[in-house]
Amino acid sequence: MTAGRETTALVKVVFELPRTEDNWPPVGSERMWAIPRGDDLVELNNTPFFVRGAAEGDIVRVEENADGELVVQDTVEPSDNCTVRVIPLRDGGETLQSVMDVFG
Repeated sequence: MTAGRETTALVKVVFELPRTEDNWPPVGSERMWAIPRGDDLVELNNTPFFVRGAAEGDIVRVEENADGELVVQDTVEPSDNCTVRVIPLRDGGETLQSVMDVFG
């Protein structure tokens, strides 16, 4: 959770994830915490793991589905944050430390 933000009324939102022909990502959806901002808008309150094009602080529009879940429809206002995924490979690829060195 981000310091300085009101987080008493967090809700879960769902991102539907399209899968590639090689079954990536390994899940069909990802759930994230968000802060309600009114008018079907929420502010993402954590960092996505699989969702592309989303970051903590983004304002997104949600719609409630038949199961009562809040499903993300689109981004209304991107934050100044970005999400960087680092997947160190164990089969002779870059080591975790060499990747961390890039970000200094």
